[in-house]
Parts: sequence; C-alpha cells; structure tokens
Amino acid sequence: MQVDYRPRYSLSPQDIQNADYVRGLTTFSSFFASDEQAVVRNYASAKQVVASWLSKVGTTSLYSRLQRMRGGESFAEVVTE
Repeated sequence: MQVDYRPRYSLSPQDIQNADYVRGLTTFSSFFASDEQAVVRNYASAKQVVASWLSKVGTTSLYSRLQRMRGGESFAEVVTE
C-alpha cells in the first residue's frame, strides 16, 4: 500500500466516492496511460481503494495474505475472501 501522506496523494470527498475506477486499470500501460496529473490521481485512488479494503479485512491479515501469495496463491484468491 502506498504510504505517502502528502496532500498531492489525497483525494477530495467527491473523488473518494469515484475511486473504484482504478480497479479497471489492470495493466501497466492503462495505469500510466495519461499525463502526470492523471497518474497521481491513479495512485491516490489506488491508495484509497486499498485502505478501504484493509479496513474491511483487518490490517493484521495483510502479512499473512502476502505470505499466501508468496506461496503460490493468486492475488485474486487472496483479496476476494
């Protein structure tokens, strides 16, 4: 998770509600496809989506989930449970 708390990487309340668009950016080229401002928005949106997910699954499960991926489970399997 991105832990950069500079205002540049924070979203407005309105943008927080629309952050899920970043889930559709599934390739490197789609994430970095635009200008610098759009890429910063992508990072900030990804930060918000991950923070929201972690608040639901619990931060204490993060390292065990990473270990499961190191063990061969897919990202999709680990994050959807």
